[in-house]
Amino acid sequence: MNSNRLLVGLGALLAVCAVGSSLWVGKAISGLRAQVAAVHDELSTARSESQGHFSDLLNRVRQGASSVAPTARDEEAPVDPFTGVDFMKASDIPPRVDAMVAAWRSQNKTEIAQIKDLASLLVEIDEWLFVPEEQPKAYSIIGNEVSLLRSLIESQVTKLSKAAIAAKNGRQAAANMTQINDLLSLYPAPATAAEQSKLEQVTAGIFATSRRVEEIRYLRYNQWAISQIEIGLKGYRKELAIGSVQDISKLMNRDREKLRSAAISAMSIIDTAYLNPAAMDLYNYAYTLYRDAMGSDDDSRARLAKGFADPSVKRRTPADF
Repeated sequence: MNSNRLLVGLGALLAVCAVGSSLWVGKAISGLRAQVAAVHDELSTARSESQGHFSDLLNRVRQGASSVAPTARDEEAPVDPFTGVDFMKASDIPPRVDAMVAAWRSQNKTEIAQIKDLASLLVEIDEWLFVPEEQPKAYSIIGNEVSLLRSLIESQVTKLSKAAIAAKNGRQAAANMTQINDLLSLYPAPATAAEQSKLEQVTAGIFATSRRVEEIRYLRYNQWAISQIEIGLKGYRKELAIGSVQDISKLMNRDREKLRSAAISAMSIIDTAYLNPAAMDLYNYAYTLYRDAMGSDDDSRARLAKGFADPSVKRRTPADF
């Protein structure tokens, strides 16, 4: 009976504990729910405030953007290509020409130097930009100066051509031809058929002069070559001359070494490529005499031929005449 009472007591205690436990858990859950609800309310409040701030900021940006005037995309203003360019007048040309002429007089410049100065001045003026209404007058003045330049060049070319032909030596003639070529490079380009025809006459005259200068140079070279051959012939005759009884021995015993030296000294400096037929014939005649003077001595003949073909010998050419 006591055991039954104990069991009943224990059951009642457990029931009370169970009831108490369920009540505590319920309260805990209720408290947790309240905390969750409070956090939810705070989050909702914060979210609302954030959205409010964001909306306010967005509105401010929109208001600021709408208050700024839109950027105009109009085309850029055209730039004047002649900005900073100095336009010249026709009246600016004569002072430059006068200053050039004054320099000629003060410096006593030669005709060739004057031509070069005038050509340089015309090149300079050709780069000028003239006021539109001044262009016809300016071009007329320039045209007159160009015609003067042509006349000066033609006159000087004629003088130099005569000097080249009359030159006493090839070096002077070559110098004259060089000056002619320099002047021709300054000759203004022809603008009309008449000017083209005149230029053709000038160039044809220069070509004829150049050809004549070369012909004279070759003739002058051949004259010199003939003189050298004469020296060789005299040397040959001198070596073989019989002036006394003692010289009779030369007929029997010739000094081939002296003959060979005399021939090479006088004639090896001649370049036979530039000899005309008459000079070449005399050259062959003199060489044949020296060759025959070597007799039947093959070694002496070979040494004579080698002396004429020696590459170390400095031969003269028409360029030296």
